[in-house]
Amino acid sequence: MVIVKCQAIWSGFQGAPGYTNMYAISDGDAPAAANALGTRMRAFFQACAVMLPAVATVKVQRAYQVLEATTGNITSEGNLTADPAVVTGSSSVAYSGASGAAISWETGLYNAAGHRVRGRTYLVPLSNVYEPNGTLATVSSAAIEAAAANLLGGLGGIGVFTRPSGPATSDGNFRLAVSARVSDKAAVLRSRRD
Repeated sequence: MVIVKCQAIWSGFQGAPGYTNMYAISDGDAPAAANALGTRMRAFFQACAVMLPAVATVKVQRAYQVLEATTGNITSEGNLTADPAVVTGSSSVAYSGASGAAISWETGLYNAAGHRVRGRTYLVPLSNVYEPNGTLATVSSAAIEAAAANLLGGLGGIGVFTRPSGPATSDGNFRLAVSARVSDKAAVLRSRRD
């Protein structure tokens, strides 16, 4: 199976840069799948811009990679047809550079060990999204879930890429995500690579 990987880079705040990687199945046409994924990623971040601190920017990169899912090897690279515009946060409320929200991408499937196959995307930092008790506000969680639902549809879909267990193995896997869930618990990153 062949998948495409698009990356967005977060910058402009203490602790930057941050990276968001997303994967989609190529459906036999990697450039079309990458362009569709890049467009949906940019629309997702734009929908979340009101929750991003005004100093933060998110840029979906024009370059993408094509991977073989079982080995994780890069088989080719390319560029999106159009360079996605930078998304700039619009919240001027004070924020914590290490906290935000986490999206759980649910596949509805289980691996051989009986564990649920799911992925996570962190949105950190976020601003003006918390309740007085420190949890995410219901309206914020709902807005992120709605934006995430738009990532699920379209050419290629998005999914969870499980990396191979070692450099000489071919036990990697890709599963399409069928839903997205955002907990009301604030997510905290210990490093920008989480």
